[in-house]
Amino acid sequence: MTDSWSYDKQVQSMQVIRSPEGGPAHDAYPLPTNRGFPDSPHTPLTWVISNLQDLWSLRRSVFIEFKNDDFGDDNCSPDRKGDISACRIAIRGRRHSCRLHFTNLCRIDIISLYQRRSHILRIRYSTPCPSLPADLQLTQPTMPPAPPNLTPLFTTLEEKFSAAGFDPSRWPILAIATLTASTEPDQAHQLYTYLTSKPEYASPESRQALVRRLREALVKSISIVGVCKPIESILSIASVEREEDRDYTSTREGWQCNEANHQRGIDWFSKLYKGNSGTTIGLFDAHKDFAWISQEITYGFYLSDRKILDDLDTQLVVLPGIMIQNLRLETHWHIRGTRRLGVSKEKVQVVWECVKDVADFLGMRVDKVPTVDDVESDV
Repeated sequence: MTDSWSYDKQVQSMQVIRSPEGGPAHDAYPLPTNRGFPDSPHTPLTWVISNLQDLWSLRRSVFIEFKNDDFGDDNCSPDRKGDISACRIAIRGRRHSCRLHFTNLCRIDIISLYQRRSHILRIRYSTPCPSLPADLQLTQPTMPPAPPNLTPLFTTLEEKFSAAGFDPSRWPILAIATLTASTEPDQAHQLYTYLTSKPEYASPESRQALVRRLREALVKSISIVGVCKPIESILSIASVEREEDRDYTSTREGWQCNEANHQRGIDWFSKLYKGNSGTTIGLFDAHKDFAWISQEITYGFYLSDRKILDDLDTQLVVLPGIMIQNLRLETHWHIRGTRRLGVSKEKVQVVWECVKDVADFLGMRVDKVPTVDDVESDV
């Protein structure tokens, strides 16, 4: 079948492909009408599929009929019919001839199923498939998009924290926490390189101090987002660290789940929840493992450790890390908890806005979380 569309002009731009079996090279798809496949009675099906990829932009239905002695009766059974990617495969007849019908060419996965020589009987293409919109653009798969350049985002966060009167060491904690909890934890190296380009981080000692803070923020983030994303972030940073800037210290050697750990966790938990402590832990009365984990691990092991980060730093891990996941209840708790630490409403509002900035920059939704004003009456 043909229509007014000029196929020959497209053929001129198509790549010439050589048969993987060492056969002659053919013009890619010089088939304006039904005809046998040129020159080679036993063209490998992989060759045909390779040529089909040239039709991605044409929005047409393509039919291939071929004969393959390797197809047995089992292959011809009705239950072998189905969709592979966007390709509908129908095994035809007991004479072992086959027809492939491609109505929406995406990625061809047939090669892995039929890597045998096949006698091509005929190939034809039709007018554009009526089920596809006329303006639909079908293109070959491309490499994943380039990672976002986060420098403008970091500049915004830095400026907002500075204008609000925060210590300049604090905004990177929010940045690493939100980046790690986001869809881009493997871009944490951009934060590290942004910071280490500044004069205050020119020496190995200052860079080691910086990475200790970022690393501790990531350790605390494990209690908020799980372990996998913080691993992505720390390995991203490690990939750009120079040897002289590496810090080989550890903060939790010799840790024990003992009474001291329990009391430290309870003290920090009570500082944030105050009069709500009992009712909050009581939510887990029928799920006591969660109460134990909250007290001994989340607050005892992770969040109450003060060797590197102080109370406010810790909340700049927890509140942003929760909020960017669009978690309504826990965001409420930690807006309230940050206010109860004595952080002004105005500063908490800046934190809220900065998390929103990160989410907007990365295309994430935070439409379920309460505002600072929503929580204020509960402080």
